[in-house]
Amino acid sequence: MEITSEMKGATVLFRVIGKITGQYSVQLTRILTRLKTGKFENIVLDLSNVDFIDSPGLGALVYTQLLLNKVNKKIILSSLHEDIKYLFEDFALNKHFQIVSSYELN
Repeated sequence: MEITSEMKGATVLFRVIGKITGQYSVQLTRILTRLKTGKFENIVLDLSNVDFIDSPGLGALVYTQLLLNKVNKKIILSSLHEDIKYLFEDFALNKHFQIVSSYELN
């Protein structure tokens, strides 16, 4: 898994490339939870280059979202592949995340 980032105003956009699996979920959680005390209110994950998320990967995203909720921050998921979008809907995780078809920093 590879992660790049862009920042503008109160938003940080992460582009995730590869699979989000157990071995990388700790890395992703660590990166995202560091933003808990930062100036960013919106954390956008562009998942257009992610075609697989396993249960530890989902758990990492949910855990991080719960931590960020406590400080009024949110994770926005962008550009999900159909299979991943279905996974979020099937487990009702779409109620915990804002999911958008695409996101551009302006």
